[in-house]
Amino acid sequence: MKALYDFYPKFGDTTSATFIYSGSSPTYFTKDNLFYKEPARSFKTSGTSSFSITLDLKTIKEIDTVFLNRINFPNYTLQYSTDNSTWKAFGSINGLKIDELGDEENYMHNIHVLSGSQMMRYIKLTVPANIALFESSYYKIGNFVAGKSVDILDPKNGFRVQYIPTMNVNTFKSGYIEREKLGRTRRSFSGDFDKLNTEVLAKFRLTYRPFIIYFTHTGKSTDCYLVMNTTEMSQTFDFAKVKSMNFTMEELV
Repeated sequence: MKALYDFYPKFGDTTSATFIYSGSSPTYFTKDNLFYKEPARSFKTSGTSSFSITLDLKTIKEIDTVFLNRINFPNYTLQYSTDNSTWKAFGSINGLKIDELGDEENYMHNIHVLSGSQMMRYIKLTVPANIALFESSYYKIGNFVAGKSVDILDPKNGFRVQYIPTMNVNTFKSGYIEREKLGRTRRSFSGDFDKLNTEVLAKFRLTYRPFIIYFTHTGKSTDCYLVMNTTEMSQTFDFAKVKSMNFTMEELV
């Protein structure tokens, strides 16, 4: 199992990266929506013609993972570059399917992990003209992030995934005042993670909230989730270097 940490753009921080897109978008669904995690703030194109959108990290960074969330196109390619001129392949997909939980809020997602990290500044997503699998009048992207992933130990026996298709996820500013509605949770994850190195824990637990997890043991690139902690972790220490902990997360879609 892996967690994606130190990823860009940082949610809500429009200075952390730049998106380059020369096409047109509906007024309320521009490329700036890609800086936010709320499902309602998706980026959309005007139509389903071929398009490219490039994530500019502003400086050359070490990257090994790209996560695409809430997309509705079945085919695409990813490339990376240090100079926005010479490109190398990051990954590609043909025939991506609607997520198995598809309903009135259908979505697809995918993760690409390089065998080793590479230095890059630009990551370009290119989508050919095609028929979108849902919302057929436009293409959409909810999250387009790039960063580094770190291995964490697979959960011990007892880890489970619960499906809660109608629960709303909210965050609160003080006591009872609702700050923002993040979307519907599709899955609730709970269980124990055993003997986490404290350095690894700091990377995925403290860098971002929410964060992205990827179940490597399933071999499916669609087993990746943008999640948010919903309870405080119960932690125990072993020689002050490793931790065992249990916690509950919920997916944000």
